[in-house]
Amino acid sequence: MQNNYAETFDTAKNSLFSKQVIPNAIFFLAVIIPTLLITNQVIGSLLIFSIAWLLFFQFLRRLRYSYLAWWALLIYLVYTAASYSAIHKVPVSDIWYLGLFSTALALVLILVFDILNHSFKIIRLFLGVLLSFSLLIIPLTYISYALTFEIPLSESQLFAIYQTTLSESSEFMGMHSSVLVPVIILGTFILATFFLFKQLQATTDKLTGKVFFRISIFILAVASINLAPHIPTVNLVLNSYSTYQKEVSDFRAELEKRKMGDIKVSASKENTKELYVVIIGESLNKNHMGVYGYPRNTTPHLSELNKQGKLIKFDQAFSNHVHTVPTLTYALTEKNQINQKSFNESFSLLDIQEAAGFESYWISNQVAYGGWDNLVSILAERADHRINVNRNVGMNIQSASYDIELVTELEDILSQPLTKNTVVYLHLLGNHGGYENRYPDSFEKFKGKLEVENFGSKDYWSYHINIYDNSVLYNDYVVSKIIETTQNFGGVSSCVYFSDHSEDVLTHKGHDQGSFTFPMAQIPMLVWVSDEYESKYPNKVTELKHHQQSLFSNGFIYDFMIGFSGIETEYYDNTYDLSNANYSLSIENSFTLHKEHKINETENYFYFNKANIAAIKSRGESARIYPHRVNSKGKLSTVLYDGCTSFELDLVFRDLGDSSYFEVGHDEAAMSGISFEELLSFASDYEIEKIWLDLKNLNKYNIPLIITRLDYLSNKFNLKEKIIVESGTRDIEFSKVSALGYHTSYYLPTGIKDANDADQKKAALEIAKLIKAQKTSAISFDYQLYPFVKNHLENQIPTNIIYHTWNTTLHFDKPDFIPRLEKTAYYNDSRVKTIIAKYHSNFEL
Repeated sequence: MQNNYAETFDTAKNSLFSKQVIPNAIFFLAVIIPTLLITNQVIGSLLIFSIAWLLFFQFLRRLRYSYLAWWALLIYLVYTAASYSAIHKVPVSDIWYLGLFSTALALVLILVFDILNHSFKIIRLFLGVLLSFSLLIIPLTYISYALTFEIPLSESQLFAIYQTTLSESSEFMGMHSSVLVPVIILGTFILATFFLFKQLQATTDKLTGKVFFRISIFILAVASINLAPHIPTVNLVLNSYSTYQKEVSDFRAELEKRKMGDIKVSASKENTKELYVVIIGESLNKNHMGVYGYPRNTTPHLSELNKQGKLIKFDQAFSNHVHTVPTLTYALTEKNQINQKSFNESFSLLDIQEAAGFESYWISNQVAYGGWDNLVSILAERADHRINVNRNVGMNIQSASYDIELVTELEDILSQPLTKNTVVYLHLLGNHGGYENRYPDSFEKFKGKLEVENFGSKDYWSYHINIYDNSVLYNDYVVSKIIETTQNFGGVSSCVYFSDHSEDVLTHKGHDQGSFTFPMAQIPMLVWVSDEYESKYPNKVTELKHHQQSLFSNGFIYDFMIGFSGIETEYYDNTYDLSNANYSLSIENSFTLHKEHKINETENYFYFNKANIAAIKSRGESARIYPHRVNSKGKLSTVLYDGCTSFELDLVFRDLGDSSYFEVGHDEAAMSGISFEELLSFASDYEIEKIWLDLKNLNKYNIPLIITRLDYLSNKFNLKEKIIVESGTRDIEFSKVSALGYHTSYYLPTGIKDANDADQKKAALEIAKLIKAQKTSAISFDYQLYPFVKNHLENQIPTNIIYHTWNTTLHFDKPDFIPRLEKTAYYNDSRVKTIIAKYHSNFEL
């Protein structure tokens, strides 16, 4: 190679217009088109930038390193796409930074490949692939996250990644990633490797002897690589990691001061030899627990304990965050979402318990910390005894042991008499994804297609829900065994169980804060106390039961456990303690995601369903205002669990002679596959005031069999005084149902609302005659027919005929449900005895 650096550059410039027009054009377009799509550059600037890339391409072609030019372009495009995913239109300065950075990397590889002679091809390929992997992992993480969750990766999400293991993060992304993600990642690495492989196959001139040339390339490469911190995606990772490491370091230093006695904690407790077991669950959504009204029996043991009155169950508990570390650092320290305490200066629950003379144990099936220190691991170090059932350290979320191993460790601790007050923390792996790894094969109860009778007609991913529910079933077994072990110990003892956060299982979103939904904060909280505890602390138990329907954030576990265990300390606020009469949490102070979201935001249908049902109940109107179309066991279970005592459903009569029955469903396209009798049996543990039955196919031919079936069900379930039998039939035979003492209602055709005034008057006369012949007790109608009823029909019918109406534009899950209802004329009409409205359910049919 005879020409010098200047000659090489001139040759590269001249070759722009040589016979290599097609490769030049392809390379030029490969630069300008993607850049044009993702940047806010003006065309002139973009042309200059693309020509600069083309000159670089020609320069490397002259050196016979053209494939490294393509490799550099790939790096540039991936980084630019990552920047676009984070900030959308990428500014001009960032485009140039990325371009210089990418070309510098190619120059580095040229030097490496030149230094290593041709006999080291494998080593050169390995180094090139390793460099590619190191370079691409950050931008591909940004791109994957944006494709999966449809939001940019931010500092908060990066903090969550630092707080967990590489394997756990990978597993989470694997469970929830877009189908495009593995294709893009694999395709990018294959393409990068292809360019490197082709480059090594190509004949290249040695740069030996050209010291000035090599030094120039080296200086240019080093100068350009130093631009890396100016690249937004790289800068965010570097800065956020530095911030997180400082936070961990500061917190560890603060706890060391307490451990060494440099900071004194004042706390005491008079009684001794009491046992407090704190069970910390993982990723458990209470709405997948039978004990919380889920239609599947995923909690047979806890449900039985609850039925026996041995559990205190909190229905409106929610998590303060949706990731483990931020959740538990609030739950186990003074810091919460309301007070203004500094996190690093807040005492931990273990600090207080140590000062009060407790012996403490931390038993965990979570990954033991190592190089992946996080704040929960540091908090756990404050325990007198730390036992890690999961032997994996740092890099792996898998465990060789199921959570039942924690019970064995608890049994070993309790095999000897206690000499002091004792607290045992059991940190479960619980329901962490992948769910199929959390339970043994013997707990694989739920599989196959989801049952329409439970889940309705929504298109949920069967396998995903089944394996999660199986993990809940196993978790029920583990938690009940912990309670049983504690109960067998005797004495003053208790178990407190709560989950760190929940999972949005039905929509397969997991628990990522960047794509936050309120299901991610729906956690269980249960308390079991021994008879001895209740005898000794009756007021605390009374207050716990009194607050079962109160809002409660697991960020208050610190104050709750201090009060619940009878510790005296100044570092305690009884207004956050469920066992204290002063406990109070207003909806205005109820937050999650560390105050990013209020619990009463419009999207939180869990809160408003319950709140509006409670408001109706407090007015004594639970038999007047209730949900519409409760046609699946899943919807019925949530309706009843939320406090409704009345509901409306649709029935189709199946005429099978002596085997006739009512099937629940609106029409043949939306049938549940279960009988009304099965639905009533399913709801037998709940109080029921009214059931509005919309009989879809009643006629003069099946009325005798319908009456027989109604009588059977009425006798079995004591229904006659509870049901409204509604039908749109015009058959006079409907009077036979009325004659037997059933409350019957004629369904007014909704189309009447579109008729003119004369036709409406005519229809009113016909309807009046019909309901007189049918001897119905009521009429039922869409709320839009209320003017017709008042203006034309009411003066044609007896005053003892009452009204039932529905309005599906009214939603129980909306904040304005009560105000809108109160403004309607029919709500304020004493003759309107029933109003049914839309109820948000995940199990709609």
